[in-house]
Amino acid sequence: MICVTDGMGGYRHELSPASFTSAAVNSPLREQNRKQMFTSKHTIHPALRTSDLGAAVPSLELKTLDLLATPIQVPAGEQIVRKDQFGRECFVVIDGQFKIERDETTITVGPGTIIGELALLTLKPRTASVTATTDSSVYVLTRAEFSTMLHTCPNIARHVLDGAVRRAVAA
Repeated sequence: MICVTDGMGGYRHELSPASFTSAAVNSPLREQNRKQMFTSKHTIHPALRTSDLGAAVPSLELKTLDLLATPIQVPAGEQIVRKDQFGRECFVVIDGQFKIERDETTITVGPGTIIGELALLTLKPRTASVTATTDSSVYVLTRAEFSTMLHTCPNIARHVLDGAVRRAVAA
């Protein structure tokens, strides 16, 4: 049995060895996805392209982000970050809105916002809780993917560090 977590301690999927049959591995849908992976162009969501992040970095770096990260859908009301928990990943908002609650302060953020990076940069627990206020989509970056992005995308790295410094000074 293989369990895949949601990154926050909850289990999303359980797969048994029986689900790994040759029929599943060689299915027409999988073959179609393979062909699409090698023939389709990656396009950046218009909301992300027109965000502060999209305006601050070249398209090549946005495409690198798209290749490194995993896009997921987040339904309204779902909490993606919990204050005081250890951070294993960060998020880049593709579209939708999120409420960030830190102490007595609440702000709403949208496309292009990077969420949860402070825990990855400082190796300390999360400093805020974050909840989707609308149906949204985000890129998820593991610690390793985040590190790779910082090393290969200097403009995104500058954007991340500028935002982290602004928040640290404001705190």
